[in-house]
Amino acid sequence: MCRFAIRGHTTRGKDVINILKDFGGNNIIFQHKGNDPFYFYFIDENTLIQRDNSSNVISNYVCFLLEDFEKKYPYKVGDKVRLIDYNIVHEVFKIKWDNKLNRVIYDTKSDDGFESYFVAEELELYKEETRNEMLVPVKKIGSDEILYYVDKNNGDIKENKEIMEIKPTVTFEYIVDAKTGDLKLIVPENIEFIVNSNELILRDKKPKYPKTYAGCCEIIHSDPNFYVDTHLYSNKLESLYKLLICRDAYWKLAGEQIGLGKPWNQDYNDRCFIIANNDGIIHTYEYHGSNNVILAFPTKEMRDAFYENFKDLIEECKVFL
Repeated sequence: MCRFAIRGHTTRGKDVINILKDFGGNNIIFQHKGNDPFYFYFIDENTLIQRDNSSNVISNYVCFLLEDFEKKYPYKVGDKVRLIDYNIVHEVFKIKWDNKLNRVIYDTKSDDGFESYFVAEELELYKEETRNEMLVPVKKIGSDEILYYVDKNNGDIKENKEIMEIKPTVTFEYIVDAKTGDLKLIVPENIEFIVNSNELILRDKKPKYPKTYAGCCEIIHSDPNFYVDTHLYSNKLESLYKLLICRDAYWKLAGEQIGLGKPWNQDYNDRCFIIANNDGIIHTYEYHGSNNVILAFPTKEMRDAFYENFKDLIEECKVFL
């Protein structure tokens, strides 16, 4: 039974009822309109949509105004969403109410079939980029004339006359070498321009790292809701487990960035950047040695991002580091 209720709305009663239906409520018997502001509407233990204006509702249900509920829990079945800190698209296929924590849970499925669930704070609505948004204009310095468009999907270069309607996202300018006649593109500082065989690849220079445990689970296809029994060591082992999942996600991203074809791991013959416990205090170092380090990373930037995003987990289980 869903322990939440929504106050009736004089002009949007249908929306009140539709929300309750999304949570499995049945309105066939009573056929409530949801438009009486003096009543709260809710789902009873038999999944029937009911209404009540007694103190019993306020005492036993989490009560919302319609607008407040929609603002706090904006997603519906069929919506495409993505994790806030990682760009993997999911579709909401079920929503449910968590009576223990008094919040909405969204069951989602990614394009490759991976199922998980998230809370609203971990998600944002996914807006599909149109074809035109993937076309990057190339124009001459000091001129608004657009000569070419580079397709960020496949690196194709298209002449302006092929494009009917354009919504530019990044503007490239060019200069002509006076000696050779070569056309040179001026690449914006925040864009990385890579030529790979016959492909032209554009991407942000600064890599994006996940900031949450759920985001890291997404990368390595691990269930973020897997239960770990840690009663002997309070929450320390659970924190260590989550920390290792997050580290593995970062190692996978590092392998992709470097082009290893596999996740990065500590190379004892090369330097790395580490997070370690020294006399009970967490420190960060540049390290070159043969000791195994749990939290080692190939770059200072990645290590610092990891520490900033997961320092609470690190502190909770530092006795194991």
